Amino acid sequence: GRVLKATVELTGGEKGSAVSIETQPVYAKLVANYQPELDQATPLYNDVGADYYAKIVEPVVQQAFKATTVEYKTIDIAPKREEIRAAVSRDIDRQLAKYGINVRDLLIKDLDFSGDFVNAIEEKQVATEQAKAAQERVAIAKADANAARETARGEADAITSRSRAARCARTRSRCSSQPSKS
Repeated sequence: GRVLKATVELTGGEKGSAVSIETQPVYAKLVANYQPELDQATPLYNDVGADYYAKIVEPVVQQAFKATTVEYKTIDIAPKREEIRAAVSRDIDRQLAKYGINVRDLLIKDLDFSGDFVNAIEEKQVATEQAKAAQERVAIAKADANAARETARGEADAITSRSRAARCARTRSRCSSQPSKS
């Protein structure tokens, strides 16, 4: 048999969605390339019917995706997309093999999350960047304060030295290099 393409959408509404471990909605568009085995085509048509795609393939793909994403935190789903894809593909292949259908490939074309979750992630990123900027401003302020303190200390030492030199010159006495204890 030839390779067929199944596009399975979990985009909310009637199409439903998968969920994460925290029960946050996970929306996806999956594309499965599958191939009925030639020697299994007749039993497949006789036992299931010509609409085997709607009866078997699509529900299996949906359920395998749902069964996998529910094991992940929402924040981990996108970064672990390939791991999830591989697990879903193995599950689909295992389930469809009993009907003589081989999964050649599975793609997770689109992956999305609820608007609230996306906004929360963006807000966290903004807050993190603002915190880093604030830390940098504090570090700069500390460095400026240290520089100002050192400058003031240097100026004070210079004034003390000039004052001592002037006093020594006025009194024409022998002055030690040590500050006087007056």
